[in-house]
Amino acid sequence: MQLLEQITVKQESDITYAKIAIRNKLQALGAKSQKEFLEFAAAELGSNLIKHANRGQLLLFKQEDLLYLASLDKGPGIINPHLAMTKGYTTQKNSLGIGLYALSTHEDFQLTVFSNSFYKKQTHHGTIVLLTEKTKIAPYGLFSIPFDIKGYNGDFFKKKGSHFIFGDAAGHGKAAALSAELILELFGNHDFAQRTCQEFFFLADRHLKTKNLRGAVFSLINLSPQNIEVWGIGNILTMSLKLDKIAWHFPTDGMVGNHITHVDCLNPKLSRGDFLILTSDGINHRLMTSQFLSQLRSIENPMMISLIIYHYYARINDDASILTIRKNHD
Repeated sequence: MQLLEQITVKQESDITYAKIAIRNKLQALGAKSQKEFLEFAAAELGSNLIKHANRGQLLLFKQEDLLYLASLDKGPGIINPHLAMTKGYTTQKNSLGIGLYALSTHEDFQLTVFSNSFYKKQTHHGTIVLLTEKTKIAPYGLFSIPFDIKGYNGDFFKKKGSHFIFGDAAGHGKAAALSAELILELFGNHDFAQRTCQEFFFLADRHLKTKNLRGAVFSLINLSPQNIEVWGIGNILTMSLKLDKIAWHFPTDGMVGNHITHVDCLNPKLSRGDFLILTSDGINHRLMTSQFLSQLRSIENPMMISLIIYHYYARINDDASILTIRKNHD
């Protein structure tokens, strides 16, 4: 996941700035076909942030070759998100009520809205809106924001075939990012057909120690059609979000590059449409409840689930990352 723009919107001039910034970024990426619509979407979403929540954020980011535009706020929320996407609906005077409706009917983009309403006395309130290209909705969504103002991220992720790696190097900033880069390089070179997932942890342990780099905690996921394995060590939370229950799991204590004696292996039993969710410790999992997470079962887009968890549970003083994987086969 690559964060392209993160813009706080508090006043009309911020919307103008957002449109220009998004236009320039998309031009630089060569995304000409999406430019006009995403400019329009940024203006509509930015206007809603000011009108309904007083302030919020617009985020433009990409995962592989897929573009996303999102808005996040902690305003009073929308009582009925489905009604808010119908033509002519508005709670504001002198408004045509075409904003979310226009976004929801675009032929190339899917609009997903999640909102908890203050008026329903829900613990968390606010709204998350996500636009995704319809033809390319990915089976996983990785959302990651670094704490370091220079952009160094100690959290890391990579996918290779049926294998995923997701982790968190100790601390944050450049030193943590160096450890993350080494682990990702080793992951890219690892032959999982010849060497096991468990072996990779001890390989990474030796290399981090040899180079005197910071330790890290991480999970390795093998998402083969026959079986799901989640190998891990340290405080990476794994959740299985199923239709009938939610399961929580922390791997064994330890840190690769510091202290490692055993690597856990979890075999979650997921059915088609279930989700596997992993979070770094930049997500305050102690505040998460099964009641809140159960609201996410009806969402099909993995990136939306990652965004929701980030929005409500990210710590402000650490790198924060969420990986959500949707099982698309039986």
